[in-house]
Amino acid sequence: MKLLSLFAGVVVAGSVGAAELEGLVCDTAVTSEATGFFRLEQDAKGVWRFVTPGGHGFFLAANNGPARMTGDACPALGYSPYKRTLERKYGKDVARWAAEASGRLKSWGFNAISTWDPPEAGLTGGGLASVRVVQLGKTFAQETPNNDSNLLDNVTFKGRFPNVFRDDFADHCRRMAARFCAKERDNPWIVGWYTDNEITWRGAVKQDANGMSGDAHLGTGMYDAVSQLPPEHSGRRALDAFLAEKGLKVGDEGVTVKVKQDFLSLVAERYYRIATSAIRAAAPHHLVLGCRFAGFRSTPDIAWEEGGKWNDAMSVNSYPPADLTNGYVKAGFTDDHRPISAKLREVYRKCGRPILLTEWSYPARDTKCPCKVGAGQRVPTQKERAAASALFARTLISEPEVVGYSYFRWADQPAPGRWKMTGGEDCNYGLVNEEDEPYELLTEAFKKVHGEMYDLRRRIGTEHPAVRPASTVPYPRFKTYSKVRGGLWWKPRHEAKLAEIAAGGGAYDLVLLGDSITYNWRYEKAKGKNHPDYEKLLADRDAIIKSDDQSRVDAWRLAVGRAIDALMKK
Repeated sequence: MKLLSLFAGVVVAGSVGAAELEGLVCDTAVTSEATGFFRLEQDAKGVWRFVTPGGHGFFLAANNGPARMTGDACPALGYSPYKRTLERKYGKDVARWAAEASGRLKSWGFNAISTWDPPEAGLTGGGLASVRVVQLGKTFAQETPNNDSNLLDNVTFKGRFPNVFRDDFADHCRRMAARFCAKERDNPWIVGWYTDNEITWRGAVKQDANGMSGDAHLGTGMYDAVSQLPPEHSGRRALDAFLAEKGLKVGDEGVTVKVKQDFLSLVAERYYRIATSAIRAAAPHHLVLGCRFAGFRSTPDIAWEEGGKWNDAMSVNSYPPADLTNGYVKAGFTDDHRPISAKLREVYRKCGRPILLTEWSYPARDTKCPCKVGAGQRVPTQKERAAASALFARTLISEPEVVGYSYFRWADQPAPGRWKMTGGEDCNYGLVNEEDEPYELLTEAFKKVHGEMYDLRRRIGTEHPAVRPASTVPYPRFKTYSKVRGGLWWKPRHEAKLAEIAAGGGAYDLVLLGDSITYNWRYEKAKGKNHPDYEKLLADRDAIIKSDDQSRVDAWRLAVGRAIDALMKK
């Protein structure tokens, strides 16, 4: 007998197969080999997916937390506001709290939780799978100045990256995996393990005020950081030996970008090989899901490329802005206005492994949370928050290389800020507030999206109206600013051209798209008249020129700026 889910088109696996997990919401339209544990596969269309222990399709829709009946510590208050709420509500009845938290997540369509700590009994299972963070590298690279276990000195270059050249790094990884993974090796509800969270792959490349990381993608920052360590540091000694093999030393002109990149490749190979081997030895039935990169901009291309050789999937934390006006999620805030799908496919081509978005959120400013510290686009109200979350969730679900996501997070952060390690984050990230009350617009939005989840997955490859199709169209960077032309000139001109098209009824024999050269055919500013070639070839044609700046901006006008709709009226 099959039990119908609350969500259309989805079946709750109960007696679907002997090896299936009872209560797990999965895509029973997909049947594959049942191994008794989660695995990954790619179908004939190139779409990646998890396969459940019972052999059905699965898209990971996880929530970051909860794991324990607790909450974020607040140094300013001296206690955790959310923990106090739970103590008033549940007393010491952890089992009741776990059952109710699990039930709420499932009612909103989530099918997994992502945690650092082992979750309380009753929180996972019964419909909720689990993914865990082990933090093999971060725990080794203690955040203290000039610590030999850290490849970053934490004075000049803030952050942690394990010194993979120390012999005891492998021992540390094996001990950590034995402690956290080995005892769970036969647990079929665990999808897999993240080796770390946000270790500092960028090295010496510093973040700017917007949290961006300059040219981190080039992969030279690790060399630049390690080269400035004291000569006695074992990481520096390893770099010196690496250079000596090439007949070089630190400071030589022969240390090219390629040499620096080769050093990062060496670091990455050692990190991934040691970390993944430790987890696979301790929990051979589970997947290894990458190290949760700290965003796309902070991660060198080499880290993606090398990671794809060792991990079953790659994972990244990213908080991209949602453009609710034009109906798509952008790849970045400042200089990358392509759809996020273009960025996802770009990194997929580098690693060749399916991708998980392991942190994302859209905090709103209409709660008591100040939202001053923490990642993510701020939106005005819960209405926009729900809309942005639904848009990004649908976008990810509709991407063939994406196999899941983890929404950040379960509960809001304390208004005065949480523990100091995060800089005092104070954001409205939660599905619930500090009083344990759900944000209903948000949770209803997730319930609706998750109800459509497997229908959306099956429709990959066809255009879906709720998600702007992924494109290689080079969206403009919106930095076209000119004092001579009186500021941000391109947008008023675009609107003026739309008005001209509307006035003419869209009835043009010829449309010219190009840059400023094309524009100047029609009007030479210095002479106050059309270019001679225009007069000779085009004066007798009913023509309009939709140009004046850069080709990528013309692409934006057609793809997003409504120009094509106006021009097609004829």
